[in-house]
Amino acid sequence: MEFHWYWRRLPKFWYIDISIFRSVQTLCTLVLMVRMWTIFNRH
Repeated sequence: MEFHWYWRRLPKFWYIDISIFRSVQTLCTLVLMVRMWTIFNRH
């Protein structure tokens, strides 16, 4: 019974985890692009 409840809740946790991962990845990419752009402009 507990396992079944956990299994039903699992997809939502996976979705949230993937969502957070995507957000962090996007943020890191954005920061990297800004950093590269500032370094490129400096030279």
